[in-house]
Amino acid sequence: MPKQIVALLVCICILMVAASCNTGEPAPSEGLVTTQQTGSQPLGTGTLSLAFSASDSLNPYTAVTKVNKQLTALLFDPLVKLDEQINPVLCLAKSAVVEGNKCIVTLNDAQFSDGTTVTADDVVYSLNLAQEAETTIFPQQLANIASCGAASPTVVEFTMRTEDPNVIRLLDFPIIKTNSEDRQNADKKALPPIGCGRYVYQDDHGSYSLIPNENYFGVAPENNVQLVNVPDTAAWQYALKSGEADICYSGIDLDDVPSMRGGVSRVAQTDFVFLGLNENVAQVSDIYIKKAIFYLLNRKEICDSAYYSYATPATSPFTEQLDFAADTAQEVSETGDLQAAQQQLEQTGYTAGDSDGLYRSDDGILQLTLLYNTDNANHVLAATLLQEQFETGGVQLELDGKSGAEYAALVAGGQYMLYLGEIKLNKNFDLTNMLGEAMHMPVTTQNPEKTTTQASTGVTGNTTPATTQPVATTAPQPKVDTAALYQSYLTGQTTIETFMEGFYADLPFIPVCHRLGVLHYSEKVTPAATASVSDAYYNITTLSVS
Repeated sequence: MPKQIVALLVCICILMVAASCNTGEPAPSEGLVTTQQTGSQPLGTGTLSLAFSASDSLNPYTAVTKVNKQLTALLFDPLVKLDEQINPVLCLAKSAVVEGNKCIVTLNDAQFSDGTTVTADDVVYSLNLAQEAETTIFPQQLANIASCGAASPTVVEFTMRTEDPNVIRLLDFPIIKTNSEDRQNADKKALPPIGCGRYVYQDDHGSYSLIPNENYFGVAPENNVQLVNVPDTAAWQYALKSGEADICYSGIDLDDVPSMRGGVSRVAQTDFVFLGLNENVAQVSDIYIKKAIFYLLNRKEICDSAYYSYATPATSPFTEQLDFAADTAQEVSETGDLQAAQQQLEQTGYTAGDSDGLYRSDDGILQLTLLYNTDNANHVLAATLLQEQFETGGVQLELDGKSGAEYAALVAGGQYMLYLGEIKLNKNFDLTNMLGEAMHMPVTTQNPEKTTTQASTGVTGNTTPATTQPVATTAPQPKVDTAALYQSYLTGQTTIETFMEGFYADLPFIPVCHRLGVLHYSEKVTPAATASVSDAYYNITTLSVS
């Protein structure tokens, strides 16, 4: 099991470092009911131009290009989608109730674009496609759903492998009409499956467009969409530069995005940057040193300089806007608290140094080592800033930069003291893997001259020398089993507030920042275009084009 956890976490980290409703907290018997999406905003007018690949499918489960994957959100509604703050809003679902390992969804009275009724069988059919769609994120996102069945034509029952009070956030997979994915027109050209979204696809002899869905169960849009065929990256960039396309959502990929005359929106993401700590290294397993690191970080500087303001400071693994974790983050200045950091260091026997300003004990200065990925430009910048910030706080930080493959191998093998990591969390912000044994693995000490002769065995089977113990002037604090506490939260035995109290008492990893995506829109578009992790064109029906 530990190797599986490690492999999963490292795979996610490799992908990241290589680049990019009202849920409440109900009692188990009450479940979860979310807020219905409304059409209270005025509808937009005119015709928007969006990028499209005519050679790719508009099937949400087989499309491979970024532009077509994004467009499918306009053709196929999910049960639930996440808004700009990553909170769930009901779409096809009229209500959603979570009780134990069950999630019961009651459907709205909705129709597909062909006028037929959306049923529970269509949801079950779509879920099966989603869990097998290798070109999408859904197999990983929906892995905890063991089964799904139609309790009635309008009620769907999801059964989870393990309890998850936030499972509703994962139900944003597109719903298609059963057996409609193999449609073709008179010329034997593939057509998208039948959906129930805001728009319907049209191909008028090579002129591609999206028109309002007359059978839409919500408030149907009044604007239209002209699709601009971009057969390759060069054509996509030209369409944006020339103003042929009105909106471009790039997620966290800030490279090769041409500038557009107009506006920019920042989009909340689930991408989380953190410092991983090796619990078998004495220097970073001591809670006082961990707290010192937590306080000395100038997170605002890292966000502004290393991520060009496309990140927000994080003192918690949960973003500030998440309703289920509201007001659970520890309040710390975005620029750090050096006084608090120094107070923590003094608890371990380290005292302020002389002219060099470094904290030292009888064994010498406090020296830590940070592993980071040199293939990721953001992480290179962040590592340099971290080195400066640590030394400002009186801690010497040595940088150990490795290329992607070597970096990943060292993380997987536990060969680090600290490492700069990044992970795309699932939309329910599940922390199970981060709190698993992948975060607590042996490592060769970064100060070999101070090691003892005793050896320990890592999960890779390699023998690694044990590390030196810190000089402590106070009794050690009781160890908090954060992983067990988190499981208690998932099963309803404790609250998210109690878990977060335990998190800060243990600090199994150090939050740094939450990444933000970027959405560009042209000067012809009003008001500002917005996106979410569920929908690149979240507010498209309210947009007008001059």
